[in-house]
Amino acid sequence: MNEEGQPIELAMVNRWVTDDKYVKADVLKYFLDNFQIDSNLFIERRVVEFVENVIKGYKETVYELFDERDKWIKDYVNINFNEPFEDREFEILSERKIDVFS
Repeated sequence: MNEEGQPIELAMVNRWVTDDKYVKADVLKYFLDNFQIDSNLFIERRVVEFVENVIKGYKETVYELFDERDKWIKDYVNINFNEPFEDREFEILSERKIDVFS
């Protein structure tokens, strides 16, 4: 997000950033295809609508980022011969600038 609150970049981060499990790109794509949030569960629906609209508007870009992230992981393992998920030198594994006004 920029200073005006506009999204300017999408990124896939390393597992240590979110302390989450690693999920392969093909599984994440399936989840994204079936992604929905019941906005009735939230008092502030604007945030839910914002997330849904960014995901819908940049779905193909997010797919590409999933694939790039998985390629980065594979390349890292092939070069370093160890797992990359706790390597604190690498926070962002794939990223793409976006322009919501174009």
